[in-house]
Amino acid sequence: MAGWSGLKKFAHACRYVFSDAPAGLLSLSASQVVVPAHGSGTVTVTADLDRTSDKHSYSGRIAAAAAGSVLARTVVGVSTEDQPHHLVVNAKDRDGAPMYGWVNLLREGDPAGFYYSLIMGAGSIDVLLPEGTYSVWMWGEVRGTHGPSSLGMALLNAPEVTVEDDTVVNLDAATASEVKAVTPQETADAEVRVDYYRSLGDTSSVEDSLTLGTEYDSVWTQPTKKVRKGHLSVATRWRKQQPFLSVTSGKQSYDDLWIQPGAGLLPEGREDLNAVFAGAGNTADYAGLNVKGKIAVVRYGDTDDQVPAAVAAGAKLLLIVNDEYGRLRDAIRRTPLTVASLTRDEGEELISRLGKGPVRLHVESNPATEYLYDLVRRWDGAIPGNLTYQPKQRDLARVDVDFRDDPADEVDEYRFDISPYTNTKMGYTILSRAGRNRTDWVTADGVKWMSEANIARKTLQYAGERSYKAGSTTYEQWFGPIQRPRITNAIALPTRTGDNLQVQAPGWGDSGADHAGLAAYGQLEQSMALYQGDALVTQTDGPAIGVDLSPGRLPYRLVTTTERDASLYPYSTHTQTAWRFTSATAGSDTPAPLPLVQLDYTVNTDLTGRASRSAALTLTPSHLPTGPASTTIRSAGLDVSYDDGVTWSKEHPKQTADGWEIKLHAPSRAQYVTLRAQAQDKQGNSVEQTIVRAFGLK
Repeated sequence: MAGWSGLKKFAHACRYVFSDAPAGLLSLSASQVVVPAHGSGTVTVTADLDRTSDKHSYSGRIAAAAAGSVLARTVVGVSTEDQPHHLVVNAKDRDGAPMYGWVNLLREGDPAGFYYSLIMGAGSIDVLLPEGTYSVWMWGEVRGTHGPSSLGMALLNAPEVTVEDDTVVNLDAATASEVKAVTPQETADAEVRVDYYRSLGDTSSVEDSLTLGTEYDSVWTQPTKKVRKGHLSVATRWRKQQPFLSVTSGKQSYDDLWIQPGAGLLPEGREDLNAVFAGAGNTADYAGLNVKGKIAVVRYGDTDDQVPAAVAAGAKLLLIVNDEYGRLRDAIRRTPLTVASLTRDEGEELISRLGKGPVRLHVESNPATEYLYDLVRRWDGAIPGNLTYQPKQRDLARVDVDFRDDPADEVDEYRFDISPYTNTKMGYTILSRAGRNRTDWVTADGVKWMSEANIARKTLQYAGERSYKAGSTTYEQWFGPIQRPRITNAIALPTRTGDNLQVQAPGWGDSGADHAGLAAYGQLEQSMALYQGDALVTQTDGPAIGVDLSPGRLPYRLVTTTERDASLYPYSTHTQTAWRFTSATAGSDTPAPLPLVQLDYTVNTDLTGRASRSAALTLTPSHLPTGPASTTIRSAGLDVSYDDGVTWSKEHPKQTADGWEIKLHAPSRAQYVTLRAQAQDKQGNSVEQTIVRAFGLK
């Protein structure tokens, strides 16, 4: 009801203003009311809930006016939402103190990808929620594994919470276990990521991922019971690599070192060095100290002063002790000096020892990464108490990686794992410090991977999706010849939807099998043309084409041509690839893959891209993952030219388990090898590819 009072007798006109309300939802008992002086008048508001549906709310106001002026307003609301209840989430860290972090809530029945995210500022949060079943999870900082000043990241969760009344959820990191991977060889974490996936009901689902910052030394989570509703999955992804720097003193290992960005690396090898404490690390602190060829230990300060001071004093290694929680990562100006940080607890312990007498430290440096581990461990349905992943070498796949770039290049690369729930690449490229060769050990059997490698302003290469078998060995090469157009599922695969055709054919795939090159060094040009029979349908500049085709099943020929300035890069100066295939009208909701045969080449070249004059060359044709089986390819051929395609030698390749193989017979004066390759499947789909100056000759 609404009432008004006044000093004079007025006739008030009453009306309600309601935004987006269904007609007839609210009604007033009278449109006018007379209010005597010093009296009151009453109008009753009635809501007809049959006029609205469940799970809606409306708000508005009732206005009373006299003589054209509004004299009173009353706010009203109607809701058919569920009765809200308080959900209180309390969180404690590993030491029982209130925990800060991010609290997330997923409700059964909500749309996919939708969830609530809240900041918990003082160990507790109270929210009003409609009734339902929720999944609650939280990310927050806890004590790490390297002393009271170290930091870890905890994933705390209550995967199934029923809210029918006011409800309290207690999350206690004291019950959490460390999630860790133990490798057969000594490693340090280069990247750690945790994925939390939860589904509830038919629609609500979310995958929430957190990549640990460098300040964190560990990750923790609580064990859970098996969920009764939906699906729960927690996965951890590690890139663990050979440590760049190891420092030990007897049984004491300073294993939480962090090389500072911009710092140099010690030459490969092992040696024992004396450590010297240089206080705040400024120039004045080195007065009277002999640190030449030794390890300078300082407390964290202004590195713009500390690094030059250590260089001037002749230090061989600078160790900076952090004065805050967690690891220290402070980008410094580029310097050849090796600069690494120690966490506060480990560093202060070392400073204490130095105050009592000389300390000699054993230092091991590995500036070029010889091995690493790309690992994924997933727990489905429930989170167990033991969260240690300790694979043997035989449980993993071995990948022998060969980088054919200029040693002066900076290579960014990564092996991305593919989420089984969102089918997306997870992770980001990081700077590689490998030399020519590196051995990678990879989680096998069930994990899908997709690799990427690039050199700034030179080349960008994407490998297609693949998985590995435990105990297998695979060879993967980057950046070498033979560069040519190559399509992979690392980009959009060629399809026909209805009568619309879409193709992307990157022109610069490198020496690795199943690599698509989106960029390459030098002045580049690429064009594409599509023919139906002999009639040109369309042509474009660039690596992509899109066009509407005539209805029905018809034969087509797709041609892409690339050109490159030979003065900037000597190989693959001209290529032409022609795919012949048949395509029919596809469903409007189900794109049909195009059966485009792809070609890979294997030849042993040196870092300058040159091969032996009698080298073996293998041609491996294949179909794209969504196309026909590669076993349907029935024939392949190779022609070779040693004069840029003026004359040709028809080869007779021998079919092997790896493809079709020939042996070169290069004349003594030949400098380059030009190739013309063909392959065809049982359905008549074929490819012919010509590569001028595919590689050089020694």
